Amino acid sequence: MLLEALADVRVRDLNIKLLLAGEFYGDPAPYLALIKKHRLEESIYMHTDFIPNQEVGWYFSAVDCVVLPYRSATQSGITQVAYHFDLPMIVSNVGAYQSWYKMVM
Repeated sequence: MLLEALADVRVRDLNIKLLLAGEFYGDPAPYLALIKKHRLEESIYMHTDFIPNQEVGWYFSAVDCVVLPYRSATQSGITQVAYHFDLPMIVSNVGAYQSWYKMVM
């Protein structure tokens, strides 16, 4: 969802940069194909290796917000770390985020 949104001309014109950080838990090929299809290579910084605990803060300190566009999800430590760094989050209304979404709305 996020890659498709970045490809939308209304978003592309905003010159937004995406930091894609952390390991892929599945096959990265579909995501890499979307990036290539929409020519998003210049808009995305990718670090898709495991990120050790002592380096996590660097990534959260480098961004303006955290986006969690999951179609299905369980509890994620990303949310708690984003809270720690006082970062706004854009989340989908699924999994553990359904209860969070209802709580803040």
